[in-house]
Amino acid sequence: MAKFDETPIVKDPAVNGLLRAPDLRENASANVKCWPSKPKDTAQINLPTERVPDWQARGVARLGELLEKNKALRVFMDILRALRRVCRQMPVLSGHRRPA
Repeated sequence: MAKFDETPIVKDPAVNGLLRAPDLRENASANVKCWPSKPKDTAQINLPTERVPDWQARGVARLGELLEKNKALRVFMDILRALRRVCRQMPVLSGHRRPA
C-alpha cells in the first residue's frame, strides 16, 4: 500500500497570481486514520495513558463549563452551527459531487 497518493494536486500554473482550485477527488482521504499515542508519550505531557470509563460524560460536562465561562467560545460554536445549517442546504458543501 502506497503511503500517499503521488498525483499532484495543483497541475495548472497560476493565472494573474491565482491558482485554480483542484477538482474534488472521491475517497481522497479514505485511508487516512488517526493512531493512538504511545503511553510513554502521553505520560510526558501529563495526560492519562488510558481512558476513564465515563470519558464522554466528563467531556460534555467540561465543554458545558467552558461554554459558561467563555463568550468567544459560545460565539464560535454558534457560528459553526450556522455554517452546518448552510452546508446542509448546499450539495457542493455537504459532500456531494460538484454540479456539471
